[in-house]
Amino acid sequence: MKEYKKLLELDILPAKPQKEINQLRNDLIEYGYDPQNPILIWKGHDIIVDGNHRYDICSEEGIEPSFLEEEFESIDEVKLYIMKHYLQCDGRKKDETTRAVVILQYKELVAKISQDAKERQSIAGGDRKSEEYQKSVGLHGAPAKSETGKASEILAEIAGTGRDTIKRVLRVQKQGVPELNEMMKNGKLSARAAEDFVKNIPKHEQEKIVKEGGTSAVKETVTRIREIDRGAKKFDKFNKPLKERSERIIGDMRKLKELTGGACLTPNLKELYCNTCKWGFDIYIPPPQEAKHCPYCSGTDIVDRDPYWNSRLAIFDE
Repeated sequence: MKEYKKLLELDILPAKPQKEINQLRNDLIEYGYDPQNPILIWKGHDIIVDGNHRYDICSEEGIEPSFLEEEFESIDEVKLYIMKHYLQCDGRKKDETTRAVVILQYKELVAKISQDAKERQSIAGGDRKSEEYQKSVGLHGAPAKSETGKASEILAEIAGTGRDTIKRVLRVQKQGVPELNEMMKNGKLSARAAEDFVKNIPKHEQEKIVKEGGTSAVKETVTRIREIDRGAKKFDKFNKPLKERSERIIGDMRKLKELTGGACLTPNLKELYCNTCKWGFDIYIPPPQEAKHCPYCSGTDIVDRDPYWNSRLAIFDE
């Protein structure tokens, strides 16, 4: 069997579990080598790009494998090929969030190759071979580094994920504690759940929750956040038309006052609030007599309420 080299610089993937390596060895010994699954070689360099474990086992067990040579422009492009193959084609199961976290570890590499590929294509006048390679690794039509609006699209294309997943992971990495990134990478927490967590929980509180309860505490917190949000949305659906009507009436009365030089032609409502029984009630302005007692509990701890008081926020404040 022809000898090929391994390059330490290309060892960029997580280690394959020993159990899977042992199973691969047993399959090769029992069934022989499948020629439809060749070991990939960097043409002209005799370096193994994909298939290190198969190569080692075949060497040790005296099995003749099949090889396929492909050309790559640079070591960076070899790395990108390895990463894309791992994320999209490798047999090890990875969810969308995990793939997004992994590719973001190499976002600087992707940006560099994107720029280099565009420059080469420009110099070559749109070389067909260069264009075909860009398509194969997901860089076709890649923008320059300054065009950050499309960066997430390129990363999503290579990782085989949605662009929104890339954006969610980036937000969590920026606003969340480091442990959240590890949870996403290990498939224990989805990008959507992690984003809900960092959007609603201050960083110092995140640290406390993660330290005391780990992944389960984060998930429980997200569940409570979503329950509160669902309740708030239902309340808003009911409260919105009432609030709009109240604001419209107040606006109409203010216009009347302006037209009449400040005189009040219609009864003007004002809302008071009782801190004792936690109920609000309306009075006319000017009142026939000073409102000193709550009509519900006769309490005297009464305050003015802002006409733009937000009932939804008040529920959570109380």
